[in-house]
Amino acid sequence: MVNRVQDHIQSRTVYYLVNIHVTPRSIDLCRHGESELNLRGRIGGDSGLSARGKQAGRRALGSSSPGLAHLTLLA
Repeated sequence: MVNRVQDHIQSRTVYYLVNIHVTPRSIDLCRHGESELNLRGRIGGDSGLSARGKQAGRRALGSSSPGLAHLTLLA
C-alpha cells in the first residue's frame, strides 16, 4: 500500500519499487544523518554531514545486510 506520495522524487521511487520484478531482493533505504546545516537550525541545502551524522552513517552500514558490505559512506 502506498499513500501520501507528494513530490517527483517520491513518485519515482515508488514507481521503481513497484515495477521491478526481475529477481527477489531486499532494498534498504536510509536517510542521511545530521548535517552541518541541521546544526545551525536549517533544513535543506547541500551541506556535508556533521561528526554525529557520519557516525550514524557508519552505524547504519554496520547494521545493514551482509550483501551491502561493498558500500561506502560518502560524506
